[in-house]
Amino acid sequence: ALFAFGEKQRGVPPVVSGVLRIGDAFLPANRLMVVLISLALIVGLLLFVQYTKPGRAMRALAQDREVTQLMGVDVGRISALGFGIGAALAGVAGGLLVTVRA
Repeated sequence: ALFAFGEKQRGVPPVVSGVLRIGDAFLPANRLMVVLISLALIVGLLLFVQYTKPGRAMRALAQDREVTQLMGVDVGRISALGFGIGAALAGVAGGLLVTVRA
């Protein structure tokens, strides 16, 4: 990677800029964006797991794999779905953290 891209660090330009004043506190707009996107993803995941058939199958699989399989759930497919959702959320988290500067 060092040979291909060089040794110079490159930054990511901010998606949103500015600072919001909330009472006596100041909040950078990019951090507010990260918080709002994170909250939306958390709510979306909770709704998915609570109210969809694949979400219910994931909960059943987490509790008892054998009984879930006996109930006719494709355990391999649901396991892959759970892994995919986890990987996607990790990717989104990494992408959001790149925009936040220390």
